[in-house]
Amino acid sequence: GDVVTGTTSGASNSGGNTAGDVFYSYTGSGDIENVTISLCDGGTTYDSLLRVFSDCTLTNEIAVNDDFCGLQSELTFESDGVSTYIIMVEGFGSSEGEFSLEITCELPPPPAACGDVFTDTGGPDGDYSNNEDITWTITPDEVDDFVTVIFTEFDVEANWDALYVYDGPDTSSPLISSGNPPTTSGFPAGGFYGT
Repeated sequence: GDVVTGTTSGASNSGGNTAGDVFYSYTGSGDIENVTISLCDGGTTYDSLLRVFSDCTLTNEIAVNDDFCGLQSELTFESDGVSTYIIMVEGFGSSEGEFSLEITCELPPPPAACGDVFTDTGGPDGDYSNNEDITWTITPDEVDDFVTVIFTEFDVEANWDALYVYDGPDTSSPLISSGNPPTTSGFPAGGFYGT
């Protein structure tokens, strides 16, 4: 719920382009949550860019966005609830100026139970957000049971975004491949996309 204002004008450059950067840190409240940071409230006066890193070394970028709402940026990332994340506010190219950064946090939807409807973060009537990287694990209640997932609707940006399904408890388990080639955006082969 916080909104902070500031400027990148005259700030030093750490982001790999010529624009100045301003940093904030975010630490969760103990619960896993989806954190949205946005420059879209009208208080940002330049072509902005947002980045989120897993720590202050700035070597592990976990989310980035440029031009979510016009030339302004917004992104959502998953906080594990205890780690501190570094938020970088910068400009596209050499753009600098005044900004207004809003942060909102929501608990992720509960995992689907047997017979439930499973949706992306946009819910049954909305779209998933830009730059999402979300992992869901669906497990049976009983050890010897199996999980069957039936997709009744599917719409992931063709050749760009992808959904990967693994036969096991995590992403190191065998991939259930779609047979699709890698995406234009660089995601590996085997992802499901399109409709």
